[in-house]
Amino acid sequence: MRQQFYYFNKGSKGTSLQLLRKDAESVASNNWTSFYDSLTAHVPNLVPSSGRGTFRAKISLPKGATRPLAVLSLNGSDFQDNNKDGTAYQYWADISPSGSVTIPSVKAGTYRLTIYADGIFGQYEQDGIVVKAGSTATTSATWTPESAGTELWRIGTPDKSSGEFRHGNEKDLTHPLQPRQYRLYWAVHDFPTDFPNGVKYHVGTSSLRDMSKSHNSHPKNNEQETTNEFVQQTTSTGASSAAKQTPCAPPPTPPIYPTGP
Repeated sequence: MRQQFYYFNKGSKGTSLQLLRKDAESVASNNWTSFYDSLTAHVPNLVPSSGRGTFRAKISLPKGATRPLAVLSLNGSDFQDNNKDGTAYQYWADISPSGSVTIPSVKAGTYRLTIYADGIFGQYEQDGIVVKAGSTATTSATWTPESAGTELWRIGTPDKSSGEFRHGNEKDLTHPLQPRQYRLYWAVHDFPTDFPNGVKYHVGTSSLRDMSKSHNSHPKNNEQETTNEFVQQTTSTGASSAAKQTPCAPPPTPPIYPTGP
């Protein structure tokens, strides 16, 4: 549930909008503790403030991390699998540029802490975060991004959206609210029409739109085939490298997200 408060005011002729706004702000409050506590007798499973605590952390973020988020979720499981336990709670909060984060009103229990950010591969996970009622749980962590060696080149931005690729941040004009296309079911796009010969991407020269936000099965010769070819050229040394992936299987394959979750 989300609380809403409406306050109607007026001023004499010539009163500025800023003055009216200031008047409204004087009666506004973000402390709804007593209101929610009064509902616990009527709302099943609503935990009163006496059964909640505060989580506070100081995170050393990797260089280049933007819009970092902290998530408290079901202990021992990925935060996107919170449905494993129908009674599990989940809490989200922005992490400040300095790495500080505070989440108030957390139901007492044991959680997994997950941290992720735009621009960084992978995510930080820590199980066993215990929040006790009436107390503040504190922790500190250093997030080291995933790495399989020295990065030679990168296509796209790791931000759990693949929005920079074709059918990514483009608006879907067939819906009234025109959502970004990456939010739609991946099979809504016609991959064979967009890429009749598969994907051939030249690092440094190709556009990000030369890649689809998801790579789907490609029907060819009554088989399902998807060909992804990446070519890198280094003019200073005259050297070049290429990587080609051609998986082939009769049944359809799930999508491959270049920089998705």
